[in-house]
Amino acid sequence: MAKRKSRRSSKRTAAAKPAARPLGITIICALNWLISLVGIVGGLGLFAAGTILGLLPIPFVGLIGAFGSLFGIVLLLVSLVSAVVTYWLWNMQQRGYQWVIVFTGISALLNIVSFNIVGLIISGLIIWYLWKNKTMFK
Repeated sequence: MAKRKSRRSSKRTAAAKPAARPLGITIICALNWLISLVGIVGGLGLFAAGTILGLLPIPFVGLIGAFGSLFGIVLLLVSLVSAVVTYWLWNMQQRGYQWVIVFTGISALLNIVSFNIVGLIISGLIIWYLWKNKTMFK
C-alpha cells in the first residue's frame, strides 16, 4: 500500500519557514563580516606588535607599545561584538536590527565629526534601508 502524505505536515513545514532574507541585508552582513574580520586581524596584530615593542629596553617605546596593545584589545573586542551583531542581523533577529542601527548611527556621527561625506552617505543609506525593512525582523 502506498503511503499518503498528510496535509497537516506540509502546512507545518511551510509555516515554519523563516522569511526570506532580502538581498540588501545579505550585502550589509557580508560587508560587516569582512570589516569585522579585518578588525579582528588588525586588533591581534596591534596587540602583538604592542607587546613586542613593550619588551624593548628603549625609552618611551614601552609606553607606545602599551598604548598599541590597549588599542589592539579594544579593536579586537569591538570587531568581535560587530561580528556577533551581524550574525543576529543575518538571522533576521530584532536585536540585530536594533544594534546595527545603533552602531551605524555612531558611525554616522563619527563621519560628521571627521567630515567624511562618503561614509555619512553610506551610513545614511544603511539606516534608511534597515528602517524601511524593519517589519521583517522578528
